[in-house]
Amino acid sequence: MNTTSTLATTTTFTTTSTSTTVPTDPCIDAGDTAWVLTATLLILGMIPGLALFEAGLLRSKNTVSVLTQVLCGCSIMGVMWYLFGFSFVFGESLGGFIGSPASYPALVSVPDNGCFPGMRIPGLAYATFQMMFASITPLLMTGAFAERLLFAPYVLFIVAWEIIVYYPVAHWIWGSGWLTQYGVLDYAGGIVIHTSAGASALVSAILVHPRIGFMGAHGHFKPSNLPIACVGGFCLWMGWFGFNAGSSLTSGYITATVLANTQIASTSCACVWLLLSWYRGRPNVEEILNGAIAGLAGVTPAAGFISTGSAMVLGLTLGFASFFSIDIIKYRFHIDDALDVSSVHGVPGVVGALAIGIAAHPAANPLVAQRGIIYGGSGKLLFYQAAAIVIVAVWGAVWTYVILKTIHYFMPLSTHHMSDKDDRDRIGLDELEHDCAAYGVHSHHWVPVDDGDDDYDDYDDYDEEEPLFVQGSGNVAVNAADAFNASHRLQDDVRREQQQTGGGDNLEESRGGERSYEYWRRLRGPWQDSMRSTLLTSDDDATTTTTTTAAAAGLSINTPTSAHAPVRTYGTATTGPAPSAPARGAASARASGSPRRPPRRTRSRRAPARTRLKRSLTIAAVPDGGSAQ
Repeated sequence: MNTTSTLATTTTFTTTSTSTTVPTDPCIDAGDTAWVLTATLLILGMIPGLALFEAGLLRSKNTVSVLTQVLCGCSIMGVMWYLFGFSFVFGESLGGFIGSPASYPALVSVPDNGCFPGMRIPGLAYATFQMMFASITPLLMTGAFAERLLFAPYVLFIVAWEIIVYYPVAHWIWGSGWLTQYGVLDYAGGIVIHTSAGASALVSAILVHPRIGFMGAHGHFKPSNLPIACVGGFCLWMGWFGFNAGSSLTSGYITATVLANTQIASTSCACVWLLLSWYRGRPNVEEILNGAIAGLAGVTPAAGFISTGSAMVLGLTLGFASFFSIDIIKYRFHIDDALDVSSVHGVPGVVGALAIGIAAHPAANPLVAQRGIIYGGSGKLLFYQAAAIVIVAVWGAVWTYVILKTIHYFMPLSTHHMSDKDDRDRIGLDELEHDCAAYGVHSHHWVPVDDGDDDYDDYDDYDEEEPLFVQGSGNVAVNAADAFNASHRLQDDVRREQQQTGGGDNLEESRGGERSYEYWRRLRGPWQDSMRSTLLTSDDDATTTTTTTAAAAGLSINTPTSAHAPVRTYGTATTGPAPSAPARGAASARASGSPRRPPRRTRSRRAPARTRLKRSLTIAAVPDGGSAQ
C-alpha cells in the first residue's frame, strides 16, 4: 500500500529552537488508536498472568518449567509474527486458504503513519494488536500437557502448530479466507483461538500420557501456591477486556457493549461454578477462577453480536457445560488434561460460537447479516457456525497428532517415554531440564548409586547447600536421603503387592486394585502426615518430647524424653503429640538406637550448624547445651 498518496494534511509542531513538520493521515482516529494500544497492553499482561495462574495450580517441582514455556513461547511467537505470521494471516489470500508471505514480510509494507484498509488506526497498531492473539494462543495448551512435555519437543511443537494450525485458521475467518465467504462470525477468537487450542490440548494430553500418580490422586494434584494462581487469574480476567473489547478496533458503543457482555458472562459463569463446587463439598477459589475464565472464553466469540441479556444466559450455560465436561474428560475417560484446558477453553469456545447462531442480532452489531434463530433467523447462521467449529476442531486435532507423533519419532516427548520415568517424574521438570527450583528448595540432589545394601548412602552427591525442607505447622526438617529411601521402599511394597494380586501400573483398575489402592494409602498417609506435623509438645513448666514413628515405611523419628529440661525450638511448635504408626524392619531397630550418621558429604567444608540441624537423621527437641547433630 502506498501511504504517501493518502497523506492529505500536515500538522506543524513548533518549539523555540526548531520547527518540525510531521505528516499525518486524516483517516487515523486518535481515540480509536489510543484504545487499541491500551487493549494491546492489556492482552500482553495476560501472558504473565497465564504463567502465574498455571504455575500456582501446578506442583512446585514443575513451576519453573511452565514459566519458561510461557515466556519462551511468547518470545518465539512474536518473532515469527513479525517475520511472516502477519502476512500468512492478513496477506493477499491464496485461494482462500492462506495469505501470501510476500504481502507484508517483516512488516515492511505495513503503514506506520497510515490506516490499515477499512480501519481508523495505524497499520502497525493493528499488526501489534494481532501479534498478542497469535502469541497467547499456543500458550493456552501448556496447561494440558503441563509437568510432562519436555522443553525441546515443546518448542518444536508450538512453532509447527502456529504455522500449520493457527495461521490458516485465522486467515479463514479473520483474513478474508474461505469461511468468511459463508458468513462465519467470530468476534474475538472463540473458534480461531479457543476451539483450535482446546481440541489440540485434548489430543496432546492423550499423547503425552498421564502423570505418575494421576489415578491415585483422582485426577487432581493439590496446587502449590493458590495466592500466585489468584494473582495470575485476576491478570487474565483484567486483560480479557482488552482481548474482547479491543477487537472492536473502535472506542464507540460496540466497545461498551462488548465490555459489559464480557463481565456479565464471566461473573455468571463463576457463580455457577461456585454453587456446583459448594454443592459437592466446599467452595474453592480454584473452582471460582476456572469458572470465571470459562465464562470469559465462552463469551469471546459472541461478545460483539449479542445483547446483555443473552450474555447472562450464555454465562449460565457456559458454567454448567464447562463444569460437567471435566467430569466426562478427566474422570470418565481418565484423560490427564492437567489444568482442564479442553474444558475451560475448548468447550466454552464451542458453546459461545454456537450462541452466535442462536442469539445474534443486527441491533448489537451491524456486521450481523443474519439473525439468530431466537430473533426469527432461518438457522443458516447456526449451521455455518457449527460447520466451522467442526472443521477447525478436526483440523487442529489431526495436525496436533501428526506434529507430536513426528517429534516423538526423533526424541521423547515426556518423562513417560524414558526408561527411568519414575525417578525423573519424582525429580520434576524444574531440576531435570532447568536446574533450578521455584522457591529455592530442591526436591533432592542425590543420585542413586547401588552399593549392594539397603542403606541411606545409596543416594550420594547430596547437595550441602540445598537441604530438603518439609513444610508443616512448625519448622521441622527431616533427613532427605532417609525420607527418599523410605519413599522408595513404599513404592517397592506397592509394586510387589500388585504383582502378587495380578495388578498393573494402574492401582485402581488392576485385579485386586481396590485393595492395592487402600494399601498404598495406608502406607503413604502416615508418612506424609508425620512429615507435615510438629513432633514437639511443650508447656510453660515442662516439655515432653515424644517418640513418633513416621509411617510403616522405615522412617523413624526418635525424640528423647526429658521431664524438666527446657527445649530449644525452631520455628513454630504446636501442642499435642503426633499420631504414631507401627514401624517395620530394620528401621524399627534403628529407631531405638543412636542416630545414624549423616549422608556422605561431597564437600570437605563443614555445613552451617542451622543446616546441619535441619539435615539430622532424628527430628528431636534439643535441650540447651545439647548437640544439634
